[in-house]
Amino acid sequence: GLLYDGHGAPLGTPKLAYWAYWQMTRQLEGCRWAEVERLATTVPETRAYRCPLEDGGAVVVAWWDTFRVAGWAEGTTTTITVPWAAATATMRAAVPSAASGAEVTDPPTAFATTTLAPSGGSVTLTLGADPVYVRAD
Repeated sequence: GLLYDGHGAPLGTPKLAYWAYWQMTRQLEGCRWAEVERLATTVPETRAYRCPLEDGGAVVVAWWDTFRVAGWAEGTTTTITVPWAAATATMRAAVPSAASGAEVTDPPTAFATTTLAPSGGSVTLTLGADPVYVRAD
């Protein structure tokens, strides 16, 4: 479940999964699902999808299937480059940077955010254990 049932935290306390779902619904709101496209990646076990939005923008969702990478260790990252037409790019973590959902007191600021520098029609993303969302905002 998304909320604690009284074991591990008080009944009804949001888990990290609750906040990850909160982030996902905000980032993918307005996605034109029939037009989602998979983007080519050159790093094994990485995935990236471009989701066009109703407002004319797009969001890229990217992740690295670290559980499939032999010898992967916490903190290890990789980079991928994806096509990017906008002049700006902001990458947001899909999971809050907190030890538990109970520690999330200000959801909009609970997710690591990085400003990226698009160049030559692409942007480079650093991926670790958790997915990221990239938008032009």
